[in-house]
Amino acid sequence: TRAELSPDGKHYILNGSKIWISNGGTADVMTVFARTKVTNPKTGKVDDKVSAFIVERGFGGVTSGPPEKKLGIKCSNTTAVSFLLLFKNLFCFASEAAWYVCDEAIQILGGMGFMKETGLERILRDLRIFRIFEGTNDILRLFVALTGIQYSGAHLRELQSAFKNPTANLGLIFEEASKRVGRKVGLSSPPSMDHLVHRELIPSSQVVARSVDSFGQAVEMLLIKYGKNIVNEQCVLNRLANAAFDIYSSTVVLSRASQSLKENSPTANHEKLMTEAWILEATDRVKANLDIVASGKYLDNFSKMSAISRTVCQAEGVAQTNPLKL
Repeated sequence: TRAELSPDGKHYILNGSKIWISNGGTADVMTVFARTKVTNPKTGKVDDKVSAFIVERGFGGVTSGPPEKKLGIKCSNTTAVSFLLLFKNLFCFASEAAWYVCDEAIQILGGMGFMKETGLERILRDLRIFRIFEGTNDILRLFVALTGIQYSGAHLRELQSAFKNPTANLGLIFEEASKRVGRKVGLSSPPSMDHLVHRELIPSSQVVARSVDSFGQAVEMLLIKYGKNIVNEQCVLNRLANAAFDIYSSTVVLSRASQSLKENSPTANHEKLMTEAWILEATDRVKANLDIVASGKYLDNFSKMSAISRTVCQAEGVAQTNPLKL
């Protein structure tokens, strides 16, 4: 397990895992020992040292594995605990955005863009590997989607347990029922982010909040539909990941522009315009992706794609015959 100081120097970021942790699946506060880079004040040499950190599960990025099957002390919950900053969504987004920008720059330059003198050919070659290194973006999309639905899965399991003993869980059941009825009749509103952004960006934050709410409903619907088999629905997970990228990037630009407006930065108005433009297009993509995973027509088409891919794999190449008999 390693801890690295954040760019602003205000906190540490932990990555890695610990095995055989007692109460690893139930503890909310943990003492974690991790390697950190420490500079010797006398020699200036940087060495790896071990430091202790107080970590709360609520910080995010803390996950527990299944309970270990032990010889004894079986009442003690022993699991592996992982600490991971979920940067995979940023990695996918950034690598694909960089490729798009470079490709568009070549297109704008026309024939000159294909010439070595512009300096873009090296950038294009170097950028191509970023969608493969550190895990291909295709695999990372599945990772992001499956990680994102863990919370909803745990919530649904809690509800399932509550319904097995309704008299002891009336509060939870009534709360959930009223929330769902409110959604159906249009009386409920998505969680507000107004207090987190600059007042000039409140309309944009409300659009993003609605996307977050729609995303949660879509995830819950898919978990009810597929259950554990959701891990096999790669086309669906791909759409969920794309929606997650757009939602996350929208919150990032909101935060950036809000800070610029708060500090009265010289480029604040420019950043505000970019934020509003990005959020409009990003939330449209979110809606399109969530509509697809809820559409029987598209889900049927995903099944057809799976059948086509199986046929191609079995044929080890192009499966169809040439109509010209060539």
